[in-house]
Amino acid sequence: MEKTIITRDHEGKLIVHTKNLYTCFIIYDYLINKVNDFYIVLNGQKIKSMLPINFCKLINENLYLKVIKESDEKKIILFKQYIENKLKELQQYYEKYHFNKIDFSWLKNNKMACMGLWYKLRTIYQNPIILPVFTDNPTNQDGESIDWLPKHKRYITQYRKYIDIVICYFFENQIQNPTSHKERLDSIQLMFNYLAYHETTRIRIDTFYKCYAFDLTNINLEYFYPNDLIECYKKDWIKIYNSKNTLNWINKSNEEQCRWIWEFLQKEHSITILQHKKNYRLNQNFCFNFFEFTNNEERYLAIFTAIYTAPKDGITDKLLKTMKKLWLQKERRSSNRAKNNKILKKQCKRITKDTAENNENDLNKIV
Repeated sequence: MEKTIITRDHEGKLIVHTKNLYTCFIIYDYLINKVNDFYIVLNGQKIKSMLPINFCKLINENLYLKVIKESDEKKIILFKQYIENKLKELQQYYEKYHFNKIDFSWLKNNKMACMGLWYKLRTIYQNPIILPVFTDNPTNQDGESIDWLPKHKRYITQYRKYIDIVICYFFENQIQNPTSHKERLDSIQLMFNYLAYHETTRIRIDTFYKCYAFDLTNINLEYFYPNDLIECYKKDWIKIYNSKNTLNWINKSNEEQCRWIWEFLQKEHSITILQHKKNYRLNQNFCFNFFEFTNNEERYLAIFTAIYTAPKDGITDKLLKTMKKLWLQKERRSSNRAKNNKILKKQCKRITKDTAENNENDLNKIV
């Protein structure tokens, strides 16, 4: 992202300018909330295929639309000054909350942390955003008529289109099921751009419902800050990293074990909780279909994610203990079988010692 998104055109007017389509959405979103009478009819297919420079051109034309229609010179000067002030505020807002570089270094150096965060973000954007639906005669919580709301229906309708466009653009450019650490890291960086819009919308809608009697375009809107969120996720990871390791019995080099555990996690198992026997699955809501394995390390990282994102309760503890117990029993049986076969083979060799030279066939029959 470039640091400066405001420049002057050949006439000396301040205008917006960016080479990044996500930055176009930041600009549009800020202006539609902060500039009176700023409005663009969004066409989803058209904007998705637009170059950022053309999206900016569309924004700039609509910003100064009032100037073209106005004949009073004094009003034109005042309006231009108003637009310039808003654009300067936009530049400050952008530098403060969007331009700051997000620190992904702790993810680059730790594949487990990267897999865990990727899954968390991947499941966040699965949840749909429910935008408000207005009645013809809206009232607030006290039953009083909301006079300003009907004239803002047009704004809310446009905001729906805006969110739809951002979502579509994100999904078209997203790697749905990455199969390597590099792909996941790239995916996370793209997710954070999208997440800014997802979370901002959610916050605004929550604010709207809490302040139903107030004009949404005039209240001090809360914005989503990616840097703050990445720090929260980093703290969560440090807690997991420093917690007691109960998975040290899982060997990431043992493909048979990892395959067995992955199968175990997808099935229900009968356990007793508070004297009631019932079938449970560890991490009931885990999305196993999000994962495609190209090697065993990927499978091990997915196992780690499934276990550490499971609810911290008695069911999870019991199932983890059951899983470990069943695996150790399986290992013991395999070990005993191999040991018994070895002993049996030695005994059979003694029996067939004095038989014909093709005693290998006799040995197999005896075994």
